[in-house]
Amino acid sequence: MSRKLGRYSTAEQALQGVDVKGKVAVVTGGTAGIGVETCKALAKAGARVYLCARSEPAAREVIKLIKSEGGADVHFQHLDLCDLASVTAAAEALLAAEPGGVHMLILNAGVMACPLTRTQDGLELQTGANHVAHFHFTSLLLPALKAHGGPARVVSVASSAHSFGTNVLDDLNWEKRKYGPWIAYGQSKLANVLFAKELARRLEGTPVKAFSLHPGIIFTQLQRHQPWPAFLGIRLLWPFSKRPDQGAATSVYAATAPELEGCSGAYLADCKVSKPSALGQDAALATGMWGATEALLQRALAGELKRLAPAPALAAAAAEAKAVEATAAEGRAGEVKAAKPTAQTVGVA
Repeated sequence: MSRKLGRYSTAEQALQGVDVKGKVAVVTGGTAGIGVETCKALAKAGARVYLCARSEPAAREVIKLIKSEGGADVHFQHLDLCDLASVTAAAEALLAAEPGGVHMLILNAGVMACPLTRTQDGLELQTGANHVAHFHFTSLLLPALKAHGGPARVVSVASSAHSFGTNVLDDLNWEKRKYGPWIAYGQSKLANVLFAKELARRLEGTPVKAFSLHPGIIFTQLQRHQPWPAFLGIRLLWPFSKRPDQGAATSVYAATAPELEGCSGAYLADCKVSKPSALGQDAALATGMWGATEALLQRALAGELKRLAPAPALAAAAAEAKAVEATAAEGRAGEVKAAKPTAQTVGVA
């Protein structure tokens, strides 16, 4: 199958010639930005889509929109990436709902360059939500990805900002180092790239493939934490930006393209295999990141990190989650309809 896809291809174009009817897709962060477009494109193409999000009202609004545009089989699944108990419950619910298995797991949700905040489990918010919670979610859903015995994909939405990440495996949770919002974001995105690389290695010989990707520059609500000078600088990137439906194209491509079957572990951009940073290509670092993440996850699950999340931090995490929902609600119509966004809703995935 020969397809011409590139930088400004849309999610629906990425699905042309690909049959996803009857396939089951699980998408995190489906209530705003490229998450909406990812869910919509897959649902309109005939897949059963589980839209995973913290806010049920926001999810129901998106589901209503998708159904109005022809996507019939879309379902809400509660998932709070700031709460590992919620991650476990969501995975268990999906395993029960789909005994026949899951074909696509798209780890799309994330936060970016926020002030130092901790989840209720004591994880630094960007490390926790962008990486550790998705690591846990994927581990729990692996039986569903293997259950049907056919091709399955795990897609980790990373960023070119993974190049900001550093080789620091002994303090993923920012307990010793001085915190920097952008460095922490870069670290979480590097973790996404390395996670897909190591997962692919561990799944060699199985039909389950893993990919990471850079979706491009997309103006959404993700960058709400940035000060006005940063907003002004980001506006200079407008000529190089993508609409959300274009930003979702590489996610959909990674989850469905048959031509990627022999490329598990690859990093993608603009609907093609691309080259990550030197650290993003480091196989030994990928293995080390897996081990460090497992150790951090076990500490969090055992409650050892809760001391890092006193009441004010929990309140801050709750406020952060509410801010995501509120900003998404304000910008959703514009994002879904590809209207020109405001500075408040600018974001780079």
